[in-house]
This record gives sequence, structure tokens and C-alpha cells, in this order.
Amino acid sequence: MSQKSNITEQDGRMNATFLTECSFGLAHDKLVQVITDVQPFEPYWEELHGIDLSRKSLESVARLKEFMPKLDSLTLGIPGSVRTLSVASNLLTAVTSFGHLLNLENLDISHNDIDSLTQLQCLRHLRELRADGNKITSLDGLQKLDGLTKLSVQENLIREVDLSLYRWPRLEMLNLSQNRLCKLSGLAVSLPALIALNVDGNALEQIEPGGTMPRLRILRASNNRLQTLNVAPFGNVRTLYVDNNSLSGLVKGERLGKLENLSMRNQSCRDFHLPTRQFRDVKRLYLSGNKLKSDFIDEPCYNLIYLEAAAMNPCTLGWYLPLLVRDVPGALQPSESGEHGPGMRQRGDRGYGWQELDVKFRRDLPDDVYVGRLAYRGLVMRACPRMRMLDGVEMTEKERTKANHLLQGILSKQQKTIKGLKSKSGSTGD
Repeated sequence: MSQKSNITEQDGRMNATFLTECSFGLAHDKLVQVITDVQPFEPYWEELHGIDLSRKSLESVARLKEFMPKLDSLTLGIPGSVRTLSVASNLLTAVTSFGHLLNLENLDISHNDIDSLTQLQCLRHLRELRADGNKITSLDGLQKLDGLTKLSVQENLIREVDLSLYRWPRLEMLNLSQNRLCKLSGLAVSLPALIALNVDGNALEQIEPGGTMPRLRILRASNNRLQTLNVAPFGNVRTLYVDNNSLSGLVKGERLGKLENLSMRNQSCRDFHLPTRQFRDVKRLYLSGNKLKSDFIDEPCYNLIYLEAAAMNPCTLGWYLPLLVRDVPGALQPSESGEHGPGMRQRGDRGYGWQELDVKFRRDLPDDVYVGRLAYRGLVMRACPRMRMLDGVEMTEKERTKANHLLQGILSKQQKTIKGLKSKSGSTGD
């Protein structure tokens, strides 16, 4: 029975592969036939810049670019029944009409030449809209699209957003990152269902939602101009990233009882102070690039599984490759999964990660500096025997053994020195 089952499964996979290949083959032949019909007197398709394939009953235009590499204008005649449409990375402008696509639910118009969204106000069934990388200056046109659940307009030219003018009761994800935002208001009133908000890379000096946002779980506001941040309205947030601002701490941070991931790197303020009670229950804490006092953790943090406090630490100066957080954008980024430390590449990734760079740096260290580094890491290993990674470098069994031998040797030498001093002191006394 088992052998028959395996044979049946293999036959099924072979049949599926065969049918897929046949389907692609038929679509390819159909495409060649249609191009020939549309351009019967053009023998060199490589020189064509535009073609009208509307009303040709095509199921796929895959490999069209192979036939017409210089193509920059394509007309397909999209039927009005279409619900999902992606026209990213083209040359669309604000005059592009969507009036005949009233059933659209998912639309991607990213990386075009669009400066206005008013042409989308007729799409009353729209659920998800992605319009990244355009020249959009406002969200006008989307006010009455009350069915929206996801909206992404990152990398545009938006300066102000007053959400009290919009009816988005179902919106769960809003991405306004990499714009020119200096004002954002009406969050709590208009977005009661919001789960994730991303306003990274703007010019915001404050974030005042105008009420509580109990459903918000993710708030990203890095690379802005925030000087204070009252987090009381975001009591149920799980992830808070506010790197590269001017925050001296968090206002009412102790109210974030469900916070799991907190990143407050590189705050350009004189005195950075984050009371331990505000982060003692988090799992991952990123505080690199801040002037931290030696007792910045003054009570147990039982849930903490990852701590990053890189840059400007005198205790490790000279033992690792010099790296400033601002010098290498993205070098230290919070790991979404928490499986790997910030900025580290997993196996199979191209390029050098922090561990690979550290291997080269460690080999060139003078003996006395290497011994100091190994002793430091060994002391941490003894204090935290379950730790697997320190300063972005994995703790191997080989290193543990070497560090243990080193520390034993240092301890033995100290004991001999103390005995010698005591012996000398005793003989002098006699």
C-alpha cells in the first residue's frame, strides 16, 4: 500500500509538472500568434516600443520582454471584473483612469510617476493599496474609501496628514515612512482598528494620536525629530522602534506592560535615561549609540533574551572592530525574528556580516589585547553560562574552553602572588 501510495504521489507530481509546462507552452504560442497578428508587417520585434494587446483573450504576457526588449508602452484592455491589479514600475501618471475597474480590491501602483491619488476615489471596494516610490504630495482622494485595510505610501513627498478627514474604520496597516511628514494628527479618531504604524524617516517632532489606540501593536518612528514621546495612548504595543531621534527617555513608559521589542538607538540628547522599570519585561532591547551608565540595569530583567548596547562602550574599546551606528546605515538593525542579532547575515547570504569581519579583526590583534578580550568574554560566560552570543559574536565551545583555561591561569598566578606576599610579610615580621 505504501509503495502504491508513493507511486501515485509521484505520478501526480509528474502530471502536474507536465500540465504546467503545457500551459506555459500554450500561453507562449498564443502570445507569438497575437504579436504576429497585431504587427504583421514588422519583422523585427526587438525594435518595437509599444503594442496594443487589448481584446486578444490573452491569459499571460510572460516572456513579452524577451520578444520586445525596448517595450515602454503596453495596452492590455483590462476587464472591469478584475479584483487584483499590479502595475508597479511603469510610467503611470495622475491622469491614468481607473474608472472602469470598480471591482478592484487590491492595487499596486508603486514606482510610477504619480503625484495625486484623486483618480482612485471611485474605487469604493478597494481593500489594499500600495503606492510606494511616487511623487504623491497628499492622500486626497482616499477620504471615503472606508473599506481600506492596508495602505502603503512610503517614499513619497507628503508633508502633512490630518486623518480626521478620512473614514478608515477598518485600516489595520499604515506605512507613511520616508516622506517629508512634519505633522500627523487624528490617528485615534479615524483609525480605531490600526495595528501597525510606520512613520520612519520623516521630520516629525511629536506623535500625538488624540486618544488611546488599544489595537496598535507595532509603532515605528525612527529617524525623526522627536524630543518627547508619551507612550500612554499605546498601552498594548508589542514593538516600539524610535532610533535616531532626540529622546532622553520615554514618557510613561512603565505603562507598556506588553512591550516585547524596544529599540532606542542613537538618541542625540545630552542625558539619556531609561528607568529599568520601563523595560524590565521586554525580550529584546536595543540601546546602541547612547551614553549608558554602568548601572543602567538596576533590577532583574527575567524575560530579556537579547541586549544590544554597542558603540561608545569604554569597557570593550579596542577589542572589536570600530563601528559607529551612524557610519553604516542598516549595519545594526533590529532582527524581526529575534533569531539573529542586528546586522548579522545568516549562512548563504552574500557579503560580510559582523561575525566574518570580527574574525579578520581578531586575527590581527596583538597578543596582549587578544588575551584581554578573551578574559573579558570568559568572565561574561561564567556569569551568564546560558548566553549564546556576546557583542554580536557567537560563543563557541572552543572559545569557552580557551577562556576558562586563561581565567584559571590568571587566578592561579594571582594566588601564587598573594602567597608570596604573605610569606614575605611573615618572614619580615619574625
